[in-house]
Amino acid sequence: MCCPPSFAQAAAQNPDFAIVLPQLEEVCFQREDGSAPMVEIVTAGRVDLKEVAGLLQGSTERPLALQMHLGTWNLVSLKSDNRKVTVAHLRSVTSREGTPSDPFTVRFMKGPSQQSGAVPPRLDASAERAAQLAQPSLAQLPSLNKVEEFLFGQRPFDAKLPLSADLLNQLRSEDPAIAASFAADEDRARQLARLLSHSVEWQPTAGSEAMTANAVNQILINVLQGIDRLVGAEHGLRLVLQRGWAPGQVRACAGSELPDGRLVGGAAQKLLAVWEERGSEHTLQVAAADLAAKVPMHIPDGVPYLVGFAAAGLQLQFFAVRGGDNAPEPVPLGRAFDLGRAADRAWVVAAAANLYQLLACFGRAQESLNRPADELAHAMRAL
Repeated sequence: MCCPPSFAQAAAQNPDFAIVLPQLEEVCFQREDGSAPMVEIVTAGRVDLKEVAGLLQGSTERPLALQMHLGTWNLVSLKSDNRKVTVAHLRSVTSREGTPSDPFTVRFMKGPSQQSGAVPPRLDASAERAAQLAQPSLAQLPSLNKVEEFLFGQRPFDAKLPLSADLLNQLRSEDPAIAASFAADEDRARQLARLLSHSVEWQPTAGSEAMTANAVNQILINVLQGIDRLVGAEHGLRLVLQRGWAPGQVRACAGSELPDGRLVGGAAQKLLAVWEERGSEHTLQVAAADLAAKVPMHIPDGVPYLVGFAAAGLQLQFFAVRGGDNAPEPVPLGRAFDLGRAADRAWVVAAAANLYQLLACFGRAQESLNRPADELAHAMRAL
């Protein structure tokens, strides 16, 4: 009898062979009343809220409600398939990350008569504040010698980023320069303040490349996608995270030409940002060299540069990367940041908020390049 090839044999026969393992993560839930310890559930992307109810209250008899946007509550029937939801959907509708520092909050109702919105909603200006971060629309990209100033320059007084008061006080003692980019949230933009505070407070751990990827997601990508969610589908960029590989996967091949991370957005899902990640066993220079080697070939013709970054362990630095076969070396933007320090995480979070404006400009630049071809195609179809 012929036996199927082993993983090792398959890999030897096919250089593109990859062992794809489920991508697992831990998500956290807590009771609103604090009457039970927080619970962590290991999931491959989908959560059964009936399981959550059993862990938090010991039974599944009483209805469960999830805390949503604007302080409202949404009743969930534990007897229907609607109780099975993806982690991505939970994050979208609750504006929480499901991490130990930002868990999903649930309430157990006395009976089904307690309907959604049991708590009167309070005005939250997070969507308006997020929209302001994307304004005014840039008429054109800053020149290369102005990009660093754009990313790290001081924000006007009326455009400071909301942050929890305790965290802002900590930043003022650690690094007054970056603290000046933030203002204490006075319960006016709760969702945005919680989003930014989570990314500044989140303490990464140095280690494998997967740990670096997790730090990048929590501290930087979380801010970009969170702002985009608050802006809304109609006016936002509809940012989608893509990876050349994913935590839980084995790389298809060591010399993969795909950047480790990409953000695409817009109706045509244009490339807007790129980056390279390495574990703490590598230096930041190694990740930056990979960025220089891989990314230029992916930058569309006519786009002067994209903003990317390199990360290794707890070190992260931004770069402006130009395209072409013989592209110049990426231009460093600012210094290398230590993600182990709250103040440096705040610098990265503030830069991400400014970067959101640039991403919209990168998308428009690519759309303008395609417009003549689109108009020609439309004319040909009309013949």
